[in-house]
Amino acid sequence: CRASRAAAPAAAPVAASARDELTRVHRSPLSEKELVCDDEELGVSTVYEALLSAVNRFGRRPCLGVRRPLSVERLGARFGDYVWATYDDLYRRVLSVGSALVRLGLARGEPIGLLCDNCPEWVVAEQACHAYGLVSVPLWFTLGVSYALKLLQDSAVVCVVCGERWTGALLTMVHEGKLPALRIIVQREHLRYEELVLKETLEQARAGGGPLPVRLYDFGFVERMGECQRLPPAPPAASALATIVYRWRLDADPVGCRLSQANLVASMCALRLCTRPLLGEHDVHLSYVPLAHIFERSILLLCLSSGAGVGFYHGRQTALLEDVRALRPTFLVGLPGAFRQMVRKYTAVRQQWSRPYRLFFEWAWQRKKRAAEAGHPSQPLLDRFLFGGITASLGGRLRFLLVCDRNFDTQVRDFFQVALSARVLIGFGFPEAGGLVTIQPADSAAAAAAGAA
Repeated sequence: CRASRAAAPAAAPVAASARDELTRVHRSPLSEKELVCDDEELGVSTVYEALLSAVNRFGRRPCLGVRRPLSVERLGARFGDYVWATYDDLYRRVLSVGSALVRLGLARGEPIGLLCDNCPEWVVAEQACHAYGLVSVPLWFTLGVSYALKLLQDSAVVCVVCGERWTGALLTMVHEGKLPALRIIVQREHLRYEELVLKETLEQARAGGGPLPVRLYDFGFVERMGECQRLPPAPPAASALATIVYRWRLDADPVGCRLSQANLVASMCALRLCTRPLLGEHDVHLSYVPLAHIFERSILLLCLSSGAGVGFYHGRQTALLEDVRALRPTFLVGLPGAFRQMVRKYTAVRQQWSRPYRLFFEWAWQRKKRAAEAGHPSQPLLDRFLFGGITASLGGRLRFLLVCDRNFDTQVRDFFQVALSARVLIGFGFPEAGGLVTIQPADSAAAAAAGAA
């Protein structure tokens, strides 16, 4: 796989061969002569070294945040404020889980599947793979059992870290002989009576009544085991295989992109180069795009290397605005659909206003839009009395958005730029490149041709 390329607002044509001119190859003016493969400030060559660097610099700062349920009601659970773990906490958990996986018999280079929603345990398990020479395999949990089975068979994972809704399906697959390589299942939540009974029932149904060829643990047990039997980290070389990434494709057989440690570090460094003026240790990111998506995973590595905080949504996309208000992120990253849904909700509210107020709002909207186009995006009176409610409903701290799409709706872009005074960046990438390969502001004249970068 090729290393990630840095990109920036104004891409410069590469003066090379006629083939380059024909295919319109462009390079970022931030790195016109060579591909970005490292960062002088970090000085790292593997993902584990990047994590260790972040822990040394930001050890006591908030790193991973989750919302704990307060109560369970008839219509669903109620969640409280975000509870944070520091970079030091993350590092301790990484060493504990990685040590336990090695103690359980996993060898260097063996693939570990990650089949659960965005959560701290996902990050801990992946970083443990990087720290102890295992290969992480993020799996799409949103596409159903049949497609997940294809990914599991294609990657031949020997261990899977999964959510409780997948434990029964995995045990059944093992019972039916569909996953001969799988030896260990680690459930993110505490093991319940139902999972233990199912395992025993399947064992009794086997010919001869023998045990299933798979061991079942919960994440808490594995972590406690590693705490008692800690092993020193044994990270792989930069050229070693780090992960296998699958594209979200239902219309074809799964194809895994094999990325090395150097590929992931190059992508992370290119992102740091492009977002350095915008992203720092005081920023907060809301993670809701599945981490099996290379886009979201690249942003996660970027945040960890920059000292930013990452808060995870509580599991329901329909209630995403609740998490936004609770977390108060400084930037949002995602696919176009989520942002379109937000704009539709605000548009529906606007239609309920009285006609005079609606006309006044449209006048103010156009006035601020013209001012922004003239280079004066801040309009203090309008922001305070008209757009302040919209800004507060999204936490009040939003500074920029990063959208993974070649073309972004003008209406949606204008909403965030005008109503929130937030900068909108357009980017996209490929798993083969290790993450994002281009970023351009939405108001750039070349934004419509971002794919040429």
